[in-house]
Amino acid sequence: MKQAGLWVGAVLLGSIVSANATAETPKVLASIRPVFALAETVMAGVGEPGFLVPGGLSPHSYALRPSDAERLAHADVVIWVGEHLENFLKRPLDGLPRSATILTLTEIPGTTLRKSRVDGNWEKHAHSDRHDDRGDDHEHDQEYEHETDHMRGGALDPHLWLDVDNARVWALAIARTLAKKDPGNAGVYEENARRFGDRMNRLDTEIDRILAPVRGQPFAVFHDAYQYFEARYGLHAVGSVTLGPERQPSVRRLATLRERLTSLGARCVFVEPQFPPKLARTVVDGTPLRTGTLDPLGADIPNGPGYYETLLRRMAESLKSCLE
Repeated sequence: MKQAGLWVGAVLLGSIVSANATAETPKVLASIRPVFALAETVMAGVGEPGFLVPGGLSPHSYALRPSDAERLAHADVVIWVGEHLENFLKRPLDGLPRSATILTLTEIPGTTLRKSRVDGNWEKHAHSDRHDDRGDDHEHDQEYEHETDHMRGGALDPHLWLDVDNARVWALAIARTLAKKDPGNAGVYEENARRFGDRMNRLDTEIDRILAPVRGQPFAVFHDAYQYFEARYGLHAVGSVTLGPERQPSVRRLATLRERLTSLGARCVFVEPQFPPKLARTVVDGTPLRTGTLDPLGADIPNGPGYYETLLRRMAESLKSCLE
């Protein structure tokens, strides 16, 4: 009887230890799927994060649901880009308990930040070719680090995940954040982030090769969401259909863009699956221009290993396919 009691006690103790180990795994919630993909990569083998905004919806206009608020209330770590992208999160995050850690990616040292372009007609910017002035471009970007309120007179372009260098920096920051919450798995988080960085090096080289044939070819995008990608790979976007995802362009503005694209010999106007393509079709109808699709959120990419690489690789392949 005594041995049976000891055995039951040991089983109960083991159950408690197991439950505690499980409880120590941080509950991580990301704002959008590209950020979720980074957290998922860092947490591989330990736990699974969640995310708020479905891939087919835009974070610019997303409204928090009651179920989202419930998940936020129970999160140990919340990772978001910042209020310039997920403005719907600003007030809810202010109301979280002090025990929750909020990781704002725009505030991480080493992150490259760029100002949004002031209108929808752009000249080829000086830092558009990574091969000629990559060093100068990097110096310029660092000058604006953390000036996320005014960015020296211009608003921050919040689509920062489209630069592989930012993804590398963020993965390491996520690993450090999780290690503080879960010291027992710190080594796993750090090793996962290191391996991710190695994969980014290979991806960067691959995308540069894919886009080499169309570097400098003019095109237009739906809204100003891609300059991190453009600047890194020497792409030549000359304008956008809209001045913002929620700003309807005038007929005159669409006509001006159409004339500009035609005069420059542009080949493609890119639409996004998160927004209706009607406006872009208005620009291309009756011209040699074609439409392609760029999806900065990877709406139809399955969750799992390789999501981030697939997101950027698809963008590169779509650009090449439409511009060649």
